[in-house]
Order: sequence, then C-alpha cells, then structure tokens
Amino acid sequence: DAAVIDHLDNHKEQALKSFEQALFGCGWITTGGVSAGSPNLEGILKSLDAVQWRSPKKDRQKILKFFNKELDKVIRKSEELDFDELEDGVHEFRRTARWISIYAQSLGGLMELTAKDTLAPDLVAYHGPEIVNAPYTKYPHDPREGETIGLDASLIYAFNWLISTIGDIKDDGQLEEALVLAMVESGHLNEQEAHASVISVLSAERTSLAEIPEHVAALVQEFIDVHQVPQRLKRSLGVQ
Repeated sequence: DAAVIDHLDNHKEQALKSFEQALFGCGWITTGGVSAGSPNLEGILKSLDAVQWRSPKKDRQKILKFFNKELDKVIRKSEELDFDELEDGVHEFRRTARWISIYAQSLGGLMELTAKDTLAPDLVAYHGPEIVNAPYTKYPHDPREGETIGLDASLIYAFNWLISTIGDIKDDGQLEEALVLAMVESGHLNEQEAHASVISVLSAERTSLAEIPEHVAALVQEFIDVHQVPQRLKRSLGVQ
C-alpha cells in the first residue's frame, strides 16, 4: 500500500536525522569547513595514551574476574527479564549475551578457542556449520600474547547460536510491530485489522509476536538450566 510505504519512508528519514543530531550533540562527529572529526574518539585515544597499564599477569586476572561477572549477569537476566517485552526483555537478554563474544574478540588475541576438535556431544545442536564457520567465531592467534585465556569452543559456539537465533526471532517481531504501526498510523486499518493483515502476508516460517515470549523462554531455559552453558564457561575460566 502506497500510504504505508510513504509512512515508513518518512520515519526512516526522521530517524536518520535524529541519529545524526545525536552524534553531533554527543561529540562523536563534528565538521569544520570540509574537514570532519570525532572529538569523543580523539579524547578516548588521548586517555588510552595516558593509561598506566597493568602487568600481563594482573591484566589477565582482572579480565577473568570481569568475565565471571558478565556471565553471572547473563544468568541473572535470564531470570529477571520479561520475554513478553520485545525490546526490554528479548532484545535486552540478547544484548547481554552478545557482549560475551564481543568482549572476547575485542581483546586482540588474548582469548583463543580451545577444544575445537573435541566438541561437547551434548551441545551438538548448537554446532551447525553456519555457526562454526562464521566470522564472529574466529579468534586469530597473536604471537605477542604470552599466556592466552582459553575459551571452550563448544560453549562459545553455543553462545553464538543463541545470539543468532534470538536475533532472527527479534527481527521477526520488530518487522511485525513496524508494519502494524505503519498501517495504523497511516489510517489504513485499526490495530486488530492491521495485525491480521500483517500475519496473512508474512512468511509462515517466521515467529509471530504472539509466539515470541514462549519460544524465547524455552530457548533460554534450555541454554541456562539444561545445558548450563554460562555456568560451564565460568568453571572453565575459573581454573585458568
């Protein structure tokens, strides 16, 4: 419908303008004549130059302690969050879990995957080729790192599978929400009619908003309570 498409296009342009204004307002980007810069980034780089870095041994201990807290946070949020809420529940849990992988890869070779050839058989459902061969499961070796921290590949693959799967489910829900809102705000249909219309045209393979809470809760329960992936990763890091 042309009215719905126009509505979405207008929201897109408004969102881009708001994002640009936020970047300027927070100092992430600025322009002066034909030049551009990032005051915030420049400030971060200056701060890094002034840091008194710990010894490799103490740095390693701090990182292990930090990961222990972050894994506890994943477990805690699995219990506290309401998966009836798409943004503050489903998406928030995914963000929390995703930081585990982001932090590990950002350390530039300090963390390495271990036991890639002896994956845990009880976690085989998490170890599809789309996960094992994905760019975000690659941890390049850095010869400058003396004593690396080992991450059990079976557990990291499981984390990345859950992150990817919940991401797809979250995208399904956000698409449904956006289309329903566009139909209602453009005066096309009322909310009930819009939901029915959207569900009728979207793929039957996608997860509907109504199905998301139960589906995500089941995935998280199996990940946390049955397979105990964060708990096992904590234990493997605790002996290093």
